[in-house]
Amino acid sequence: MGSLGLRKGVHFGSRALGLTLIPLISIFLLIGIYDYTIPNRSAPVASHGVLDLSGWDFGNMGFVNLDGEWTFCPNKLLSLDDFHSCIEGGDRAITANIPNAWFGGSPSDQASGTTYGTYRLTVKLQESGGSYGIRVNNINRAHRLYVNGILIGSGGNPSDNPREFKAENKPYTTFFHAEGRELNIVLQVASDNPAGIRGFKDLQLGTQAVMLRKDEIFFAFELSALFILLMFGGHHLSIYVMRLKDKAYLYSGIYFLTFLVFIAMDGDELLLQLVPGFSYEWERKLYYIGGLSNFVILGMFLHYLDGKLLSRKLLIVLAAPLAVYIASVAALPYAMYSVPGNLPWDYALLLVAFYFYRAVRLYVKHDGQLERKETVLLCGVLVSITSILLVGLFYSIGWVSTDLGRRIAFLAVRDSARGVRKRRQRYGNVYDLGRERLYPI
Repeated sequence: MGSLGLRKGVHFGSRALGLTLIPLISIFLLIGIYDYTIPNRSAPVASHGVLDLSGWDFGNMGFVNLDGEWTFCPNKLLSLDDFHSCIEGGDRAITANIPNAWFGGSPSDQASGTTYGTYRLTVKLQESGGSYGIRVNNINRAHRLYVNGILIGSGGNPSDNPREFKAENKPYTTFFHAEGRELNIVLQVASDNPAGIRGFKDLQLGTQAVMLRKDEIFFAFELSALFILLMFGGHHLSIYVMRLKDKAYLYSGIYFLTFLVFIAMDGDELLLQLVPGFSYEWERKLYYIGGLSNFVILGMFLHYLDGKLLSRKLLIVLAAPLAVYIASVAALPYAMYSVPGNLPWDYALLLVAFYFYRAVRLYVKHDGQLERKETVLLCGVLVSITSILLVGLFYSIGWVSTDLGRRIAFLAVRDSARGVRKRRQRYGNVYDLGRERLYPI
């Protein structure tokens, strides 16, 4: 008996150690890799349109955000040589505080509240020559980027003529060779959106080697995420076809596929990277439809897991606003369905918070068919999903410099959900929700 108890203790200890160490190793590895993608926050910031990096060693100190005070000329799309004309005709250059991207609500500064115009920044380097890269993350909604008078990047066609304007906003990195010790960066921007989607997120400057490595890391993460989601989505839908009564696999399969669509349109917008000719307007539609329907599918899954979590009537009431908005996205142009700004995503965040409340309520009352241990793990899943949304929101508005927190939350979802199981009475076998809710690293 003593040896049997000892063996059980060793077995339990080894399992607990494995369940603890594997997530910790994954998180530390993720933090180590992501360190290569984060700009050096100790870098100087621009003042009065000039960023002095004459004391900055890019090789040893890494890449930087081109943040701070840029010079902005409203209502004119100017080249470097013509920038002095900004003071003519009654216009006057103003100071723009970068980053100043905004989506709905009130503009962050006067420059981002202007429909079109030209930004300028002078960067002083430590030495002449060398190959550099500029990372463009988010410029609303069309732009042209010049360095020392040479066009090095663009998105869409910024124009003061609505007929000639064409929107496109996808992240990219562009490279150039610096001839002297000074870079004159000119950015022409324009937006056609009456809801106020303007301004731009911080540009990043570094050596060509460093910026290439950063891009490769992002591409590898997002491509692996798409592969995993596609594999699990197809696998679970195949199981559902073979076992028609098990709708959990149907909901999980659809969840994976809608999340795949969301991932392909978010971040580096891999769809536009891999299919350059794909319509930007349709890419935005798929982003909203895939991302928001994800939360409806989650509610359907919870309802199927335990009716005490969400009744059918309550689920319909909660999902109705998102369903109406998704229908408007499918039927209307971007300029119309983007008017609510971040409200749909704020509602989705509140929806997940309400799901969490219902799970806590189920645990306290213990009147459902899920065991309490499973309910606790389910609460962990929902907290992690809420964290994903919050970190994504903070990253989009510039409160955090990286979305590393979202990746760690993905790990937390995977590991905390592993113990949640379906009831034998309903599904006929033990069911691991961790496989249904697996997020890519």
